[in-house]
Amino acid sequence: MNRWIAGFVVAAVAAVLIVGAAAAAPAGVVTAQTEPGNGSGADSGGAENATTDLAPGERFAGVVGVQGAEIEGEVESRAFEVALRESETNESRAAVVADRVNRTEERLAELERRQEELRERREAGELSQGAYAARMATTTARIETLSRGLNRSANVAAELPTAVRNETGVDGERLATLRERANELSGPEVAALSRGVAGE
Repeated sequence: MNRWIAGFVVAAVAAVLIVGAAAAAPAGVVTAQTEPGNGSGADSGGAENATTDLAPGERFAGVVGVQGAEIEGEVESRAFEVALRESETNESRAAVVADRVNRTEERLAELERRQEELRERREAGELSQGAYAARMATTTARIETLSRGLNRSANVAAELPTAVRNETGVDGERLATLRERANELSGPEVAALSRGVAGE
């Protein structure tokens, strides 16, 4: 399993560098596109301003960061599925889910602090708008991979007996709270930033 994952990571990283280079090649500016109903006018305007002056180097860093986060999420997802297949009892499957959920909760807290730090640095003038957009896009991509992982964890947990879920801390209420928290952290403003960095 480790050898397979290592090979996957090497190939994926190479692909990220190629795609990132291609994405950063065109000169010019990038503007985040927003969709109606995705948030207030202030949020959309702020996101658009943050990506208007995105330099090629900043865009490259953002693209590589976003795709790197997606690779990490894919590797973790595959490892999770392998661990589930190797679990022979409800208790062992619950333990696998609980481990992932616990790590996800910790990482969400870290990424929440990271978002706040980026906002403070932007407001203090320590980060350019482009650098802020690129770093926030990477952070958001990590949150979105965690959100997908939570959805999968919730599906697996739902198949387990209630008593087992409660004993291991993967009950529906906790998972619903974490999923809502992840959705809030990847809200309209940061979603618009991510689209702007990716050039979508």
